[in-house]
Amino acid sequence: MLHFAISAVLVWLAINIGRAAEVRGVMRALPLVNTVREASETVLRLNPANAEGLILAGGLAAEMPGFMGGDRVKAEALFKRALEVDPHLTGGRLELARLYIATRRYREAERELRRVLGETAPTDLPRWTVSERARARTLLVELQERGRVPATGVPEAP
Repeated sequence: MLHFAISAVLVWLAINIGRAAEVRGVMRALPLVNTVREASETVLRLNPANAEGLILAGGLAAEMPGFMGGDRVKAEALFKRALEVDPHLTGGRLELARLYIATRRYREAERELRRVLGETAPTDLPRWTVSERARARTLLVELQERGRVPATGVPEAP
């Protein structure tokens, strides 16, 4: 039980540090990257099946340049592992879709975005309702408008 509490605190700490880093800008945020990476590694050391920790580690691997430890193949594996642990964690699907877009795998991105939009039992209902569903819809519309995927419509908000 203590591992769970520590993992949860570290995940939220790392997420908030990451948000602060985004606000600061890339060059000024570099010192914070190691803090976020260490928190992510600690979470996964305590619980290798922590879905949020896997997504956090995947996000770091997806967004960092190669010389700073970025690795899109590793990121994809981490996102997929998180979704094996919790298939209803729509934030993980959204991150996987963003990775697919970045690597020009548009059909796979479309599949994940439609799964976010069609989720009937999201793990984090408030986050899905407030932000993830809208973000998935926006990304899907952008893919369609740019001709990356067929314009077959976007599910309406319930």
